[in-house]
Amino acid sequence: FADDIGEYAAPSLRGIGSEYTQVLINGRRISGSGNDNSVLVDRIPAELVERVEIIRSPTSDMDSQGIGGTLNIILKEGAEFNGGIYRLGGYHIDGETRPSAFVSYGHTTDVVQWGTSLNYQERFNRKQVFAVSRAQDGEGAPEPAFETTIEPDERDTTDIAWTGDLAFKFGGGQELAFNALYVDTERVEKEFERAFEAEDDDGELETSAEQTNQTDAFEEQNWMLAATFTAPTDGGHSWELSASYD
Repeated sequence: FADDIGEYAAPSLRGIGSEYTQVLINGRRISGSGNDNSVLVDRIPAELVERVEIIRSPTSDMDSQGIGGTLNIILKEGAEFNGGIYRLGGYHIDGETRPSAFVSYGHTTDVVQWGTSLNYQERFNRKQVFAVSRAQDGEGAPEPAFETTIEPDERDTTDIAWTGDLAFKFGGGQELAFNALYVDTERVEKEFERAFEAEDDDGELETSAEQTNQTDAFEEQNWMLAATFTAPTDGGHSWELSASYD
């Protein structure tokens, strides 16, 4: 994962950039935040995921956009069970409690099955960097000049994710299915850096300091709609027609 501060957002396969790793959701492509084919997978809650497939070489029914490989994230189908499940949780950090919640419900009959899941989570990650560097002279003694760097970095994120599926069953084994996904992320990144240098070659202390404050706040929304019609043929085979938009 090509990310910092304890986050695992942009996966990369075969040791090359994340923009060369294709990320699919239920076998379909989804747009990322930039124009570089990368998708930040940490925005998709684990509770909505059934499994993750790592595909080293593309198959005939899959886009071959990923030079490094493909990650196919298979979401849970709420229609796989009758009834519901929910969870409430949170963790305490810096005097604040960051909540999370998940609810899923589904129902299945002989002619129709449907399900929906909703997840809410607040995340907070922090990194603290403190470094001091000082050179040695030719006799092994420290040089009078030294440099100190202080660099805290914080990421505060709120994610809301929803997925839904609806399928109709017809005679002869035919099925018409609809799938939808929506993810909303609000994020604030705060980075502070201060570099302090001191030198005393002539017996007088000289200092210089540089300070950088950076705050980035943004909101990102992704959504996808897909429809699939499947019909069996002779010999145990089937054909499929699908369309999706994201």
